[in-house]
Amino acid sequence: MAPETDRLAALPTRETVTDRCREARAFFHRHPLVLVALVALLLETYVAYRVYAPLGPNEWPVLKDSVIFEYIGWHVAHGTELYTGIWEVKPPLAFELLAVLAALAGDSVATYHTLALLVSGGAVVGSSVVVAAVVHELTEDTLGTLAGGLTVFALPMFYWRALVGFKSKYAVVVLGLLVLWLALRDRPLLAGVTAAACIGFWQLSVVFPLVGLGLFVQRGAGVRRYLAAGTVAGLVVLLPVVWWGSFPAMLAEAVLTPLLVTESHSLQSRIQFILRVLGITIPVVLVGVVGLAGSFDHDRISREWPLLVTLAYLTFVMLFVDFDTVPDVFVWFAVVAVGVGLAVSRGTGDAKRTLTAAVLGLVLLSTVTMGGFGTGNTQLTNPATYDTTTEMEVQFLHNTTERQHLFWTAAEPPTCRVFVGQTQYQAIKAANLSPEGERYWEAECGQFGPIWEAVVEKYS
Repeated sequence: MAPETDRLAALPTRETVTDRCREARAFFHRHPLVLVALVALLLETYVAYRVYAPLGPNEWPVLKDSVIFEYIGWHVAHGTELYTGIWEVKPPLAFELLAVLAALAGDSVATYHTLALLVSGGAVVGSSVVVAAVVHELTEDTLGTLAGGLTVFALPMFYWRALVGFKSKYAVVVLGLLVLWLALRDRPLLAGVTAAACIGFWQLSVVFPLVGLGLFVQRGAGVRRYLAAGTVAGLVVLLPVVWWGSFPAMLAEAVLTPLLVTESHSLQSRIQFILRVLGITIPVVLVGVVGLAGSFDHDRISREWPLLVTLAYLTFVMLFVDFDTVPDVFVWFAVVAVGVGLAVSRGTGDAKRTLTAAVLGLVLLSTVTMGGFGTGNTQLTNPATYDTTTEMEVQFLHNTTERQHLFWTAAEPPTCRVFVGQTQYQAIKAANLSPEGERYWEAECGQFGPIWEAVVEKYS
């Protein structure tokens, strides 16, 4: 009987369990970002299981336009020069990062793609944490920090898209809000480096470096260190481009082409598309907008004005400049998530707890049902797939299957314009890069002169 008695004595008592729960609550109250990180990691891991568990050993979700990022990153690592050897309208840092992953993966495309997915999935978790960090820095409110950080999981495409393939907008969310957080905490050197990296992933993210600079100017200290660190980091990002001799080509494709080729969708169609993308998260968006509107308060405006400027700028970008795919809403939605945290932090009593429960309830419903929200429509768990054992001849037809084949077989680029889309096609046409009778995808890449002349003509 003695061993049984000892076993029972070793079991935790109700008082012990209560004490441990109390200690855990106290820890997470002191360190809410840890709780946000753990919950976000759990949610993203669950989503990854739902996506990949049903797939066969050679099946992967179709990469969508992520195939462009990852294909270019692979070939940059294997000797292709960005902007001249292969056309791209994005800044270089995303491809430099992917080239590093490709180098780490050796000769395995599957390993490379897995690393890219881990980076993107990690960026989703990082987005959740950095949203929470900004909320906590501004409010020091535990519930607001938790609600704001996890709000990004209310939008199904936000947590799902990262598990299909690499997208630079996740890095922009993390880096952009990190600039703001570092500036609020008076860290000019780290903020400057982060600001340069942010622009290196997306040209239009310039608002984050600018509001970061504004905070240091407002504080009256750290401006020179911020600018110096940003300049050095920017030069490091551009170093490979200069080494390749592709700097003029980068200016033509990543700077001038967006000025030359503007989207023609009407304002009404864009608003309708945005509303369709947001879907059932619109009530949460309204909470976030109200929370950010509260920043106009006299006692808060001096620290929270960067959020208002950023939201206004990103709203303008979506409505008038760049919104043609779902990920174009991600950066804007992350800023709105900060507003949700602010709204919760300013509540009191039962109203505060109810709002928190409503937000977290929608987050849980979104992830558990994988976007079905109880309707049974869970298309995110059944994406279009590609079998990597597929064999085909590359005819350069620009269709989805052929693009997947090019990537998974690590086929050499048949032309520098391997992924000709509307932006490339319109730039070729506007700058007359394809002589009469020549196939447009054979036009030489990186032609600064004709692109510059076309831009001057357009705006003169």
